[in-house]
Amino acid sequence: MVAKQTNQSIRMIRQLSGGTASARNHGIREAKYDIVAFLDAVDTWEPHYLANIVNLAMNYPEEECFATGYQFVSADGCYIDPKNSLAGEGAVKSISSAYFDICAHGDRPFVASSFSARASLFSDIGYFSEQEGSGSEQDFFTRLIMSRNVIHSPDISVFYQLDRNQDASAYVVPNEECQY
Repeated sequence: MVAKQTNQSIRMIRQLSGGTASARNHGIREAKYDIVAFLDAVDTWEPHYLANIVNLAMNYPEEECFATGYQFVSADGCYIDPKNSLAGEGAVKSISSAYFDICAHGDRPFVASSFSARASLFSDIGYFSEQEGSGSEQDFFTRLIMSRNVIHSPDISVFYQLDRNQDASAYVVPNEECQY
């Protein structure tokens, strides 16, 4: 039942193209619930992604940031595990103290589509920089890690497309929300 309730809480928000940071910030400002999740147009979530995030938030109520495992998907459809020390680990843990070390020795421990946070976080540490261009994600996660814990579940529930050159505007966007 949790998944059905969660799905009913999803809203689609449209805006003129202003870049990824602008779209994320608009969504954050429009958030009506405690948790904000991000899904880039070319990435996909497993059906249990939101349930995983809700479980993390319930099990760690004092924390503000949550992430799950992810896999890369190549242009030819192959699934590739990220190269980092979290790949294959079975325990949920805080990764903030190890974030930069993990990144320096392999792939990031999470990507934007596998990251969620309490909406209140953004008024404290700020939003995605709309002046940074493609560096806005790196800027935001650096500021985040300097002041917050990220609770990480190794459960792979996000698929990150390696072929990021796909034009998101080529996707058909529905005019109405999908009713469940």
